[in-house]
Amino acid sequence: MSEEQAESVSPEMFASFVEAWECYNRHDFDAMEAHYLPDAVLDVSRVYIDERPRTGRREMREYWEQMWEISAGLRMEPVEVLDLGSGRYLVVMRYGQRGKRSGVDVERDVTLIYTLRGGLVERLDMYADRYLALQALGLGS
Repeated sequence: MSEEQAESVSPEMFASFVEAWECYNRHDFDAMEAHYLPDAVLDVSRVYIDERPRTGRREMREYWEQMWEISAGLRMEPVEVLDLGSGRYLVVMRYGQRGKRSGVDVERDVTLIYTLRGGLVERLDMYADRYLALQALGLGS
């Protein structure tokens, strides 16, 4: 499959990604965890160089809590979701954060590649941008 063959998801599927991140935005990590398999992998190390892949709900939750501890405000919003086939989805996210100590606002887009199994997240990989995510999947030009 090429990037051109990827299709936008249905409004219902898009809404499911929005709801999953709304759990995060309201700091409801119990609800957030319910979207992930018990042994899921979260890898943000391509964007945050001091990070390592997190495996399992406990390690992921520790990471989510750390992000909230360093923030005076944090918000993640899906702006585009593409179905890549085989249970994989590309999600462009608008990321907003206010530094707790600095008060500086940061807003940028990041790209997530989801792999789902049985309707739950098996793996989530973060990339600095869409191009790098597609390149990692062998779909970029």
